[in-house]
Amino acid sequence: MGNRAVVLFDDQPFGVYLHWNGGPESVLAFLEAANGEKPADLVGFVQTVANFFGYEQEQLSLYVEPIARLDMDNGDNGTYHVKAGKITHRSHTREEWGPSRKACTVAELYRGSRQYHQKVLESCLGFSEALLAHRLAEE
Repeated sequence: MGNRAVVLFDDQPFGVYLHWNGGPESVLAFLEAANGEKPADLVGFVQTVANFFGYEQEQLSLYVEPIARLDMDNGDNGTYHVKAGKITHRSHTREEWGPSRKACTVAELYRGSRQYHQKVLESCLGFSEALLAHRLAEE
């Protein structure tokens, strides 16, 4: 049970396992929030997801593992392949899924999915702004 996904970054021996929020709405929002002056990489993506979940929790349902140990055919959202901060393609998706569940871009999401994507993105960006403000106040 979950909303599982694996996210692989080009030329990395490790990948990210998400137990929750592995749908395209969330993964696209995490990538968008993690993209800054340079495209999102594995570390920036993990930090963004951990911030979204609340890194103080005991169980984030977020794991970084060697690729060989990841369940890429996980029965939920399959695997996202990322290069230069963008999803290039997906693998281990299901034929019975509609186009929105196989999405690689925000434009491919259905309206309701786009609304959830926006909510996740705003949450991620809001946390980043709050963290930055807190760090500046400490200086």
